[in-house]
Amino acid sequence: MRLFIGIGLNEGIQNYIEGRKEKITPYLTTGKWTYKTNLHLTLKFIGEVQAEQVHPILKELEKLNHHKKPFDIHLDHLGVFEKKNKNILWIGLKEQKTLIELYQLIEVLMAKCGIELDSRPMSSYNPRKRDSLYGAL
Repeated sequence: MRLFIGIGLNEGIQNYIEGRKEKITPYLTTGKWTYKTNLHLTLKFIGEVQAEQVHPILKELEKLNHHKKPFDIHLDHLGVFEKKNKNILWIGLKEQKTLIELYQLIEVLMAKCGIELDSRPMSSYNPRKRDSLYGAL
């Protein structure tokens, strides 16, 4: 199974993005939007794992409960990348210390599970570096 670690978005952010989608749609020739309830902030893409790896990963992620504190995200810019003949629209975020710290903690926890560390630094300007909101066009 394929795994990633992400953060769900509150209804206010979902509705804001929905409003932007309505403004963009007339300029598109094809495509299908991601349902607003499926929009998320990807923090780490893990990839394919065996079923027996899931429980240890979840146990490590439970440790995040001791570190959770509310934080704001600030939407900043749009971008597109191609994946399997589809264009994927992403929304970049302004860099935030809290988000970077959370990402770094997740990297440490996943390393304990044998998940490879990401050699690229977290960046809000590259959707493949896991801090953008994704939706398929």
